[in-house]
Amino acid sequence: MEALVRMSKAPSRPFVLRIATLALLPGVALGLSFCSSDYASRGAPADGAAPDVVAVEADGAPADAGIDAGPRGPCVADAGLFCDDFDDPRVGLGDGWALSEITPVATRSHDSELFVSAPRAARFDVVAGSGASFLGRAITLPSPDFRVSFDVRIDVVAPGTFVEVDIFHLSVMPYAADTKQQVFVLAGLPDHLEWGAQRRFGDAGKAYSATTIPLFSLGAWHRCVVTTSRSDAGGGVTAYLSVDDQLPIPATIDFAPAPTGASIEIGAPYVDNASAKFAARFDNVRVESR
Repeated sequence: MEALVRMSKAPSRPFVLRIATLALLPGVALGLSFCSSDYASRGAPADGAAPDVVAVEADGAPADAGIDAGPRGPCVADAGLFCDDFDDPRVGLGDGWALSEITPVATRSHDSELFVSAPRAARFDVVAGSGASFLGRAITLPSPDFRVSFDVRIDVVAPGTFVEVDIFHLSVMPYAADTKQQVFVLAGLPDHLEWGAQRRFGDAGKAYSATTIPLFSLGAWHRCVVTTSRSDAGGGVTAYLSVDDQLPIPATIDFAPAPTGASIEIGAPYVDNASAKFAARFDNVRVESR
């Protein structure tokens, strides 16, 4: 694995790595570029339950969703702290994801043709000129160590170029002193995928470190599991990413306090200069204590 570290004083936007051209055929492997957007500028979403997701109250019982119980696939057996399998046909996509953004030319929808758990998954489309299209959710943590898991599939609908496209962010709170953002990022470029950690400082400085991971195959579902661990030596939080049961890859935010809250974003939280057309599908998103 190739490790890299970047330091930047850019005050307002994510770093730009490079632009490359895609001329892809079905089944070609790709590493998409995922680098952190300025999450702090949007603010953390509020915590709350929703009809088509399963949230859990402090006593461990499922929160009242406000409707009769319906089919919810894997989320029924063990909801954890938060779970959405996008399967309940009676409610809209995004209910319960308190932070939601979609630009005029981006789209998101339920997908009833490609999914892991029947009958649906969530689909986020990135087209030429589009920006962010994502769902975000804040979680209150009963303990600092937790796990986030999800199924994801990336398809190139039309070839083209792009600088970067993010599909997953995980922020942990509270922040360290003199810090206004600390986020783990599933990041990459046309020729590789990265798992990294970014810390944005109060003076607008920024530190980012990432490790290259094996290429994602297009047109196939991948199971991603992110497991966090609090470092007892000098503080900090480490998040380990495992893709399809491969060896976990660590990313660390130094000096971060023990987390009492977290926020996740799925879809396309940040898109930079894309003429290519992508479809990112998510299914079975779950957050749990460990």
